[in-house]
Amino acid sequence: MSFVDHLMRFALAPAGRHFLQAIRHPEEAKAAQWKAIWSEVGGSAFWRNEGGSSRLEDFPIREYEAFRPSIEQGFEEGTSQLSTLPVLYYATTGATTSKRPKRFPITCSYGTQMKAVGSAYAWSVLQRASDLSWAGSLTLTSSAPQTCSPHGVPIGYASWYALHLQGFVGRYISPIPQAVLADDAIYQEWGPLYALSRDLGQIAAVNAAKLRAFAEQIESHREKWLEYLDGKPLPAGLPPLKIKSARRRLLCHVLDNAHWLFEEVWPALRNISCWRAGVSALQLPTVQKWVGNVPLRDAPLACTEAWLTVPMWDNRIGGPLHTGANIVEMLPLGSEDVADIVQPWDLTEGQDYELLLTTSMGLVRYRVHDVVRCTGFVERSPVLEFRHKTAFTLRLGQVSIAESDLTEVLAELGYEPARTWCVVSSRTGDALRVLVKDAADGRSAETAQAEAAHLRQLLKPLDERLRDLLPVYDHDRNVGWMKPPELQLLAANHDIWDQPTHAQAKPKLLLPSFVD
Repeated sequence: MSFVDHLMRFALAPAGRHFLQAIRHPEEAKAAQWKAIWSEVGGSAFWRNEGGSSRLEDFPIREYEAFRPSIEQGFEEGTSQLSTLPVLYYATTGATTSKRPKRFPITCSYGTQMKAVGSAYAWSVLQRASDLSWAGSLTLTSSAPQTCSPHGVPIGYASWYALHLQGFVGRYISPIPQAVLADDAIYQEWGPLYALSRDLGQIAAVNAAKLRAFAEQIESHREKWLEYLDGKPLPAGLPPLKIKSARRRLLCHVLDNAHWLFEEVWPALRNISCWRAGVSALQLPTVQKWVGNVPLRDAPLACTEAWLTVPMWDNRIGGPLHTGANIVEMLPLGSEDVADIVQPWDLTEGQDYELLLTTSMGLVRYRVHDVVRCTGFVERSPVLEFRHKTAFTLRLGQVSIAESDLTEVLAELGYEPARTWCVVSSRTGDALRVLVKDAADGRSAETAQAEAAHLRQLLKPLDERLRDLLPVYDHDRNVGWMKPPELQLLAANHDIWDQPTHAQAKPKLLLPSFVD
């Protein structure tokens, strides 16, 4: 075991102890979190103006739009209106759920909360993979921020900020040079080549689509990259490729084969992690041909606003909520009443709930619009499995498409929703699929085929308009994580066509998951 491995195990042990203490005593953990959060946010401009009680139980449920004006004001003025601490970074959703991107003002305490979950998860993985080496670790994340606020605060994705928090250690164990990470175009094109230059102990990605795109990038450039691995100079401006001769020989041997496995390319690989729930679960079969025998473990449930769970098993989806990192409360589905809020330790196994978050960035009882299911308990913390976004939103990889946005696009293109077609995710979760009702009593084959032909003409302009509307969708299409929309005729007796027909009922244009 290397010095780095010993160091990482020593450094992660306190995070594991903190996690175990928090899930054994969630009420005390929540009280401590609220005291710390309120000490930072209670004196901010937003919360001073709100006045009233400082007891969390007395706060209402709020949507992002309640905070947006203050966040935008702080963005323009170079301050945080929601916290007394300075803003270090603006995490953006990239307009995944609406035309207006959501910005989240990150302070140093957010990083502490994020590291509490990330470190506890790393500690958990080490309990299952005792021979895991940290000498090489690859995180398939977004590139470094490309823009800043008017006052010079970086703007980017939370996934990059998580990598940034690893500091010197993260830069040391990553095979991808900082100069490559700093430019998105270079990172997307050349990042996988640098990942080949060093043996890796683990690979982490948000979802299986990123793992697949990573492997496909290597496959499509294999012949050209073998030349670089064999000593051919890289194009001007790229950092040198540092690779030992023994590794060069191994790669030339492995990649010379038509089919290869991750474990052949990286013999030290002991852990691959990504989300295994929701749409990502549909994508898992697409990467299995490269994964081989390396455990593909579930990653923490996370969103831009917070990291939440610590998966503890190799063959189970979900993990216990880290009750010492953020304050999480639950709403039964269909309720918006503060009186119905349920505390995590009081959840009912098998039931679905909507998440409410209270975080150090100043969001109190904030609706994330994520639906999770309680599948059990570890100590007194619920094991949570992501189900889907709340109604009227379709999740594709890291992109969420709201039905309101889809309706607007269709109206621009001259298409109206009907009860004979709808939009879902493909089985692999990386494409929109338009379903058209097939022939049945009262609906001829000619009618079904004519509607299908009409809707098939929609696919290309729909794709183009969504790329204009949603930057993350456009990015994922460019790098191959998302595929073009597709069309399928679906049997008329399928139960998705059984929709209400009363006067006020609207057709279900968008369904939250794929349809068999």
